[in-house]
Amino acid sequence: MPLLLVGLAGAAQVQPLDAQGTKIGSTLRYGSGFFNVPAASTLPHLAITGTYSGFGISVDERVFISQRGIEKGRLSGEWSEWLQDASVAIGLFDRVELGASFQNFADAEDGGNMVGAFGRVALVSPESSGFGLAVGARFVSGPSFSGEGQDHIPPRLGFPDIRFYGEYEGGLVDDMATSFSPYAMATFQLAGVDSDALPEHDLTFGLGYGMGMFGGSGSDLGWYGRRYSRGWLAATALHIQLSRGVLLNLMGEYDGWDFNTGLQLDVGGIRAGAYVLGIQHVENSTIYRSSRFGVMASLALCPGGSGLLCRPELMPRPEPIQLPAPPPDTVVIERTTEVPIELSMERTLCLATGENGTVMATPEGAEVIAVEALGGVYAADAEWFNNDSEIEHGGYPYEKVGEQINPNCATITRVGEWMGVPLFAESAAAGEDPIPMIYVPVTPGRWQPYELPARVRG
Repeated sequence: MPLLLVGLAGAAQVQPLDAQGTKIGSTLRYGSGFFNVPAASTLPHLAITGTYSGFGISVDERVFISQRGIEKGRLSGEWSEWLQDASVAIGLFDRVELGASFQNFADAEDGGNMVGAFGRVALVSPESSGFGLAVGARFVSGPSFSGEGQDHIPPRLGFPDIRFYGEYEGGLVDDMATSFSPYAMATFQLAGVDSDALPEHDLTFGLGYGMGMFGGSGSDLGWYGRRYSRGWLAATALHIQLSRGVLLNLMGEYDGWDFNTGLQLDVGGIRAGAYVLGIQHVENSTIYRSSRFGVMASLALCPGGSGLLCRPELMPRPEPIQLPAPPPDTVVIERTTEVPIELSMERTLCLATGENGTVMATPEGAEVIAVEALGGVYAADAEWFNNDSEIEHGGYPYEKVGEQINPNCATITRVGEWMGVPLFAESAAAGEDPIPMIYVPVTPGRWQPYELPARVRG
């Protein structure tokens, strides 16, 4: 808890970062992360997630123990149970994540309800540099069985177990403390291989250390688990972008006790997943030393974003740099006109270079010639332009609309390109997502507006 308070105080002194995405999925019951292992990232400011998870346990026999924690015998016969949890989390200032968990919806005979709280502070955000560092803690209340006078504590699977005490007679079992679990977590995010044969993807690696439920509490109990990492945690995830706003997360982790693996599909903030906990267990000898299959569902809301649901995004890719073609020495534009133009009448044309150019009329008024070099790449001869095809920018489609115009180059800004032709937008709207109107240079001084289609504007 002191470590978390120090992190919260530090976060209060730091300016918020640029809004983060929700690429990292949801843990089963403790906010964003992998399955049981947390991540160094946090939810964006005021983003909210609600998560349900459940997994099944099925073993052929149950272990009975003495008050000293020693195995007394086993009861044969299949024992099956479906365990379920729910949680809610909120992000603050792009650096803090807080939430609550609700576990084991049962009456007092079966341990009653267990509730928890969790929090995390990103000391270094992985969205800013690829490397992240966070500190956090989890707290879960112990179960309360009717008729039992001893204090019980929550086991690592998050459900009440009448055999799991805070203290056993004779002092044979040490370090039984699982209600409070502080941790520190480092995360590394890498952009995937740039290849036409592969979909766009990112990689995330996590390494951390935790106490409490992550540590060795219960390792002296053979039926609970003999092998543990003494608090070390590791996780990895492959994030595959199937389409815009649709992300498939393939994840694996070691939570200090078990190796877990599975996947989560995020469709614009609506998430669903399946997983296996304890894949290294093949004997299924006890509840804690068996493989367990489960499912999860989560909803991520981002009211401060462009829509109500959060949209998962990969790390930003640098836009390719394309050098403009060298400008010609002189560009001659021929045009006919029904109204005679006075001698030496000057006009200003907005060029594809983003600069204004000056032209003048001939004495006959039948043609206009350049008085200075008019450079840039234009769409007049492009097949897609002449076929009235849609163009794309920032992942959004745009369609040709209205008459051609001659804008003032001082009021527009280049925002990208399409098929080698530069794209411009009003400077005041260049930072919007999506940009409402795009301008394409057709010839010097003639620009075609392109607008988001009605199906996208909603």
